[in-house]
Amino acid sequence: MEVAPKAAFDDVNDVAVITWQDSRGDSNGGKIYFKTLTLTNPSTCAATVGSEKYFGFTNSTVGDGLVVRESPFIKYYDEAFYFVWIEERQQAHTVLHTCTLGAGTLSVGNTISSHSYLGFAQVDTADLNNASPFPSEFMHTSNAYSPLNSGYTTMKVIAAEYGVDEELITVERYSSIENPSIDCSNSGSCMIVFEGLRSEYTFGCEENSGVVEPIAWENTDLDTTANIYAFRLTELADTSSQRRVNVREDEISNHAPSVKFDSVTQRYLIAWEKHENSVKPKIFGQLLSSTGSYYSGNFQIGYDYETTEHAQTSPDIAYDSTNRRFLVTWADARTGATSIENIDVYGQFVNNSGALSGNNFPLTTNQYNQQNPSAAYNPASQRFITLWEDARNLSKSDCGSAQPCGSDIYAIRYALGQPQITLYNETGSILNPAQINFGNINTSTTLQKSFRIRNSGDDVLRLKCFSALNSPFSYVNLPTVLSACDDNYQDINPGTEQTYNVTFSPTTNGTFTTSFELVSNAGYRTIYLTGTAQQAAIEVPNLTNNTLSFADTTINTTSSMSFRVRNSGQVNYVINIQAGSPFAVDTAGSPAMPYTLNAGSEAVFYINFTPASTGAITRTVTITTDAGISTSFNVSGRGIAASDGGDNGGDNGGDNGGDDDDGEPSGGCSAGGSANLPIALFALAGIAKVMMRRKEEE
Repeated sequence: MEVAPKAAFDDVNDVAVITWQDSRGDSNGGKIYFKTLTLTNPSTCAATVGSEKYFGFTNSTVGDGLVVRESPFIKYYDEAFYFVWIEERQQAHTVLHTCTLGAGTLSVGNTISSHSYLGFAQVDTADLNNASPFPSEFMHTSNAYSPLNSGYTTMKVIAAEYGVDEELITVERYSSIENPSIDCSNSGSCMIVFEGLRSEYTFGCEENSGVVEPIAWENTDLDTTANIYAFRLTELADTSSQRRVNVREDEISNHAPSVKFDSVTQRYLIAWEKHENSVKPKIFGQLLSSTGSYYSGNFQIGYDYETTEHAQTSPDIAYDSTNRRFLVTWADARTGATSIENIDVYGQFVNNSGALSGNNFPLTTNQYNQQNPSAAYNPASQRFITLWEDARNLSKSDCGSAQPCGSDIYAIRYALGQPQITLYNETGSILNPAQINFGNINTSTTLQKSFRIRNSGDDVLRLKCFSALNSPFSYVNLPTVLSACDDNYQDINPGTEQTYNVTFSPTTNGTFTTSFELVSNAGYRTIYLTGTAQQAAIEVPNLTNNTLSFADTTINTTSSMSFRVRNSGQVNYVINIQAGSPFAVDTAGSPAMPYTLNAGSEAVFYINFTPASTGAITRTVTITTDAGISTSFNVSGRGIAASDGGDNGGDNGGDNGGDDDDGEPSGGCSAGGSANLPIALFALAGIAKVMMRRKEEE
């Protein structure tokens, strides 16, 4: 019996290799076979038994043996074919380690009642004509990479700690492995994905008073339901630990992964079935970089817009190298509302950032079931071909015998143009996630932001509706055709874009969020808006009567005074300061402007006073912000001449002759100092009287 065929094509040498699960083999079970077809030599396509090749099996321990190999998958890259499959072996998973602590040794380890393994092999194109059996490997930490000082394992050793009095080993095992898939990057790094259950174990030895004793075996079953795991090919035999693709959720299982590489962005797309309780399975996806790091998170690919839930299964991925997008196909029961015998094949374009391009679309909706699709892309003709199992002739008896015809293989070849929405922010970066953040602004002000919708697909994009916005957000000059949400639409041609504007106008403090939906023939996209309204405030402290007063300053010289600007509100803002001549901001001593003043902070600035003429001068200093608030204060000063020293105390001695009562009182008392106040007042009165008499005599 020969089942589960898969094929890969060497486009350099025009060689195709077909691999399958075959019941032929030794007494313990079957093997993975493959056959080479040289497309320039039709004779190689003849059904000649015996020209097939197979992979050998090597016992891992005494008593080991192959039970079965199944579910092969194959990928070609750069003069080599890569195979991956699952196998059951007679040898259960085992790990053995010999501890050496001080003068003592002890062998520790365990055997686990699991016989499920992931097998893999590489065959260079130049070796395809070699005789069978071809060498193969299985996922475990090989001797070349093993950190075990002495021992053996059929599992992956992911950690080994060696101390003076303790040795601790950690291993991981995968059971219930199903549905392996493989694809390779253009740098030759291949990624293998599969579903399975992961367990982790720790064990070891410790020395107590010269006696080496075992550390109890600790078993942690990390998965209760199947999850999707990914390894690079080189990681299958080393100490690399798990890379779980899906988000682990209790009571949710994940199955049937498929993987494809995008050579432009250097990313893998992995698609799989997600099975939730009481919900029919849906198709989900995850992007990984060529090195296996995560790009963004899990996202849903297959949707079900019907009231009744329907299952989506068996995802497959092709890559459109012309338009740089993935095509995911799957079996979909959404049209089977009245009959379970109406499963169809649906597809969805996914761009290289994980955004969906267009809606889910049907590839075939014929009566009866169409299942297990497989798709490929031809860059020369820029067309896809999708094949599937089809039961439309299942009950017919006109196939050359009296028996029912059974299932057939059908295909469709197509060049399906699709519009594709790519969102950009106002700076030209891709809006991913699709959120416009207005940040913190002053209450009772308005901030406008824009976004762009670009049609990065290959068909006309028709925008039909922008759903209404909740206050305090609003559209600016939105075309009526988009706000009406009727049967009309706005066209955006492939490779072009349109800009749209939204505003945030809060009248009260707080954080506001809303979203709106874009409805188009490229599907539904939701854009989220968020913004925070806070009170902005500004002050210039420690002024007297809101005035900064300078001392008398000689003309054509400069004096300087400092002042502080304090942001006493909740909003960061940018300030500018202007002063009227002959006052000016000291740019050398002050922070450079425009200056960002954070909420709760203050900054020191300097004002210079350079009078050009004598006399008192008052001007205004204005401080403006980008938060919609401002403040001002006065600056005053007096310009004086260079020879003007101010009041020098009168005529240096007062009246030296004449009436005694008009002269300065004997004893030389003067106003101020520590003199008695009445005496000082009399003295001032006498000086004033003498000055008046002299004026009359003149």
